[in-house]
Amino acid sequence: MKIFLAFAVFFLSSFSFSQQIKYEGLWSGSMVLMGQSHELLLKVNKNKKKYEVHLLHPQDSTTMGLSADVVEIEKEKFEFAISAIGAKYKGVLNAEDVVIEGEFEQMGMKAPLSFHRERQEKKVVVRPQEPQPPFAYHTKEYTFKHISESLSFGGTLVLPEDTTEQFPILVFSSGSGAQDRNEEMLGHKPFLVIADYLARNGVGSFRFDDRGTGESEGVFQGTSLEQFATDLESAYGFVKAKFPDHPVGLIGHSEGGMHALMTAKKHDDVAFIISLAGPGTTGRQILEEQQYLMIIYDGKSEEMARWNQSTFSGMLDIIDEHSQTEATKLLTDFLSEQWDKAPEGATEGTTKLQFVMGLSTFLNNEFGRQFSKWDVKEYLPYIEVPVLSLIGSKDFQVPAESNSQGIKDNLSVASQKKSQVEILEGLNHLFQKCDVCNLTEYGELDETINPIVLEKLVKFVQSVTL
Repeated sequence: MKIFLAFAVFFLSSFSFSQQIKYEGLWSGSMVLMGQSHELLLKVNKNKKKYEVHLLHPQDSTTMGLSADVVEIEKEKFEFAISAIGAKYKGVLNAEDVVIEGEFEQMGMKAPLSFHRERQEKKVVVRPQEPQPPFAYHTKEYTFKHISESLSFGGTLVLPEDTTEQFPILVFSSGSGAQDRNEEMLGHKPFLVIADYLARNGVGSFRFDDRGTGESEGVFQGTSLEQFATDLESAYGFVKAKFPDHPVGLIGHSEGGMHALMTAKKHDDVAFIISLAGPGTTGRQILEEQQYLMIIYDGKSEEMARWNQSTFSGMLDIIDEHSQTEATKLLTDFLSEQWDKAPEGATEGTTKLQFVMGLSTFLNNEFGRQFSKWDVKEYLPYIEVPVLSLIGSKDFQVPAESNSQGIKDNLSVASQKKSQVEILEGLNHLFQKCDVCNLTEYGELDETINPIVLEKLVKFVQSVTL
């Protein structure tokens, strides 16, 4: 899942202030929201005794950018909202009248943000695990062709320093959403961190940009789950052709775990599979569980969590029983009713039209339909290679208990002998050691992936290939 600010404001290199009364003039701020650093330039005017608030256009403070449609400024109180991007700010002017201290919120994501009269340097996002040179391994960029579509993909091959041995190689598959070969999200690059650790421990890897992302051709939007799986299949075929005598395995994160099982079922020469927070039940069960737990982990009420879960369950019932065309009106009617039943605060920051259209189009498409019907029982029992399944105990996106049990229950007899299924205590969906463990915290944590996960990956690969 990815959430971005709908604007990027760059601070003008210099500006001056004439003597002004309290709020009028330019204000500078910097914040980190969901792992991304943002510089903001705010202009406050007073027009006919009413305040106006504007976020200035990038690189040009003379051109207006986004204007607040709700402004509440009175005494020390300083608040505004920009409905077009689902953003709001609540602040208080300090006694010296030089700093507005408050909190920025967009689509439920919050970050502390202070506006100052002086220029504020862009905040630094700390990612201590990101690999830095010199690198004790070999890296080379490649392009490869899709097996059935006229598409070219860009990827990175990483080989250990000693290439004289028949070292194992892992082919990566990322989770939901358009991501580059590093699976970059919220300032983190988990696949880069994993590839670095593997190479330093004698394991090669190949990771590639999702279609329509980075150096890969195609269009991400509108691609089905089965098509995404063939992207991984194409990457696997490319690596296996280059290294026919090496054990080549698959590693998938979240939805990428689906791609790995779908590919391995078709190719019995896949040497092993690593599923990082990969599904072990059905797509439907995962959606229903996550839509309840997501609200609970965010500190909201049981009532809101049950309402959110029932909304998705009702949508899934309609999609299961009707064609895409038939479902369109049924979903509109159902979601309109759900809006009217929503607990207080459940639909804050969105309109009824946005709620209905957003959720309807989210699931009523080829990808959504394939995802909801996906069942681990159609793949895992037919795969006879070793499987490592790791899920964090605090994962609300792919809940640990049900999905780990589902993988255990569906391993083939041949696979069981060398497979491992583990729930890792205190880790979230990205395998970070978390505190509150909600969605917002992903980008706030410095840790990209817990070291114990990296250790377990290498030990497993060594155990099934040496």
